[in-house]
Amino acid sequence: MLKFKQFSLHPFTITIIYPLISFFLFLWTKEDTLFLVSTCFVLGFACITIHELGHVFADYVMGSKFHFMSAGPILLLPGKQGQFRVALNSDLYMMCGMASSYIPSNHLSDKVLQKKLIPAYLGGPLANLFAIVIGFLVRLMPIENEWLWDATSYFIILNMAIFIGTAFPFSSYTDGGKILELIRGRNMEPYRIGNQYLNPDFTLTASTVNACEQQLDETPQLSKSYHLGITLIQYHMQNRNYERSLHIIDQLTSKLTKGDDPIMENLISFYRGLFLWASKSDIDEDILARLKNINYTYGRSFCYLAEAMIHYAEGHQTDNRQKLLQHSKKWLYKIMDHRQEDIITYAIDSIQKNEMCA
Repeated sequence: MLKFKQFSLHPFTITIIYPLISFFLFLWTKEDTLFLVSTCFVLGFACITIHELGHVFADYVMGSKFHFMSAGPILLLPGKQGQFRVALNSDLYMMCGMASSYIPSNHLSDKVLQKKLIPAYLGGPLANLFAIVIGFLVRLMPIENEWLWDATSYFIILNMAIFIGTAFPFSSYTDGGKILELIRGRNMEPYRIGNQYLNPDFTLTASTVNACEQQLDETPQLSKSYHLGITLIQYHMQNRNYERSLHIIDQLTSKLTKGDDPIMENLISFYRGLFLWASKSDIDEDILARLKNINYTYGRSFCYLAEAMIHYAEGHQTDNRQKLLQHSKKWLYKIMDHRQEDIITYAIDSIQKNEMCA
C-alpha cells in the first residue's frame, strides 16, 4: 500500500513491525512468547491511537473540521450535532492509523496554512511525548506486578519510537518533515489543494474551471495533481460530460512515472473504465487487466464496481452487474471521500439508466 520509504517510517511499522523484529533479540525475557507478542500488538495500537487522537485534538483547537480518524479496528467519524460516531474499520491500510481534517475556508493564504497546519502536525508527536511522561510517572510508583512493570516499559519504548519516527524530518512523509516544509513556506500549493479537496463547501464553477484545468496542465507530478484532477472530474460528471472526464483521466495518466504507487495507476484505470462504461463505450484489454488488480484492500465499493466492469467487458448477464452495482452503492460511505462518492454515484446512476433503456 505504501512506498518503501513511507512504509519504513509509518507509525504501524515503527510500533509493530520493528518491535516484532527486535522482540527476537529479547526472546529470553519472557517464557510466554505468544502473550508477549499479543501485549506488544495491543500496546502498539494504543500508541497509534494516542498519536492520531493528538492530531484530532490539535485540529479541533485550531478550528479545523474533523473528517475521520482510524486506528486498528476503530473508525471515528463525525456525527450529527458535533458528536463523534464510532464504526468498525475493515480497511487493513487504515488500521495502520490515519487522521484527516480540513480548514473550513476557501481562501487560504500561506500564513493561514502555516498557522493552522503546523500545530495540527505537531499534535500527534506531542501526544506520544505526553504518553511517555505518563509512563515514566507510572514507573516511579511502587509496582510489584512484573507484567505491569514490563508493559509500562514497552509502552514507553513504543511511544518513544513513534515520537522519534514522526517528529523528526527524516522525509517529507513524516509529521516533522511536513512541519519543516510549512515553516520554510515551500511547496504550499499541494496543502491548499488538499484542503479544498476535503472541504465540502468548496465547489468549482464555470468561471474557475478553466483556471483549474490550466493549473492541472502545469503540474507535472501525479501526487500533486491527483486531488485537483478528481475535483475537476467531479464537476464534469455533475454535467454528465464524460468526454472531459476522460480527457482529465488521460492527463493524470500522462503524469504517471515509475516512482508512482501502482495503486494510483490502478485507480486511474478504474475511473477510465467506469467512464467508458457510463458513456456506452467498450473497455479495452489494458483497462480490463488493471481492473483485475482491484481487490478488497481498495475498499468494498471499488471491488464490487471493478467486478461489475469486468462482467460488462466480458459480456456477462445484466442481472449480475446490477447486483454488483447495488453492492457498490451500499458501501460508498466507507470511501470517506465525498468527491469520489459523487463521481461513482453519478456514473452508476447513468449506467443503470442506460441498461434499463437497453
